[in-house]
Amino acid sequence: LLDAIRAVQETPGVMRIRLGSLEPKVVTEEFARELSGFDKLCPQFHLSLQSGSDGVLKRMHRRYTADEYRQAADTLRAYFENPAITTDVIAGFPGETDEEHAETEAFLRKIGFARIHVFPYSRRSGTVADRLPGQVPEEVKKIRANKLIEIGNQLEIAYVQSLKGAEKEVLFETASPDGGAEGYTREYVRVRADARPGEIRRVRIGETQGTLADRETELSATKDTLASTEATLAETRGALNSRDTTLASTKDTLIITQTELAAVKNTLSATQNELDTLKASLPAKEYELENTKEALAATEAELAETQTTLTAAQTEL
Repeated sequence: LLDAIRAVQETPGVMRIRLGSLEPKVVTEEFARELSGFDKLCPQFHLSLQSGSDGVLKRMHRRYTADEYRQAADTLRAYFENPAITTDVIAGFPGETDEEHAETEAFLRKIGFARIHVFPYSRRSGTVADRLPGQVPEEVKKIRANKLIEIGNQLEIAYVQSLKGAEKEVLFETASPDGGAEGYTREYVRVRADARPGEIRRVRIGETQGTLADRETELSATKDTLASTEATLAETRGALNSRDTTLASTKDTLIITQTELAAVKNTLSATQNELDTLKASLPAKEYELENTKEALAATEAELAETQTTLTAAQTEL
């Protein structure tokens, strides 16, 4: 299969390669990695499921389990960005219980298919399934099929909405009743836009109507631009508010610093005044010191004279 795809990939003039149904067992890590190298390959993969219940799959003689199917889907999603994974499901296969049907419902939601083809089991004479016990009544098959169809529609709408805002290549095939044309993306999503049948154009997906996607209109583009501008303005306002807060804090710090500087200046001025007073009183202190020295000298002279007189008196005695 890879060799065939490679040959088509290398063929001039081929714009798209879309695969048909794939068996889950085919999707290995190596297979998905090789596929991701083909730029013409459409990222839409139809993996045959039939049932999300291992019990039903075993009775169908399928060669995979539900978990092996999940691994195949996960592998494709690891190598392709948001690929469309589609499938087929049979409702009411012989022996299918309510619990097994519920398992299938849960599995469809778990995988998140982009599209599901649902078929109620059709009994055919002479087949192995025709001889199986537990044939499901037609009314039950119809109810189960309708439920699976409802889930499939919900999942398909969700997948189409997941492409909103994305730019996709669209091959326009038919004229649209209300003007323009309709075509399909590489994911096989139907798109309506101002184009002509036969054109291949890149289109930004805008609003969606169920499973139909519209080209982004000028109005929606303008809304997006306005929303982006408002977000930018909000960020700018936030930055300005933050700057104002910082400036206010800086002003408060400067006021405190100026008060502290004024206090230091006052202290220095007082200290200088004390020094000036000390300097002014220094000559008087020096004069007093000289007078004190002279008084001490006179006192010492008097003491010496008294000592001499006392010594003479002692001698006479």
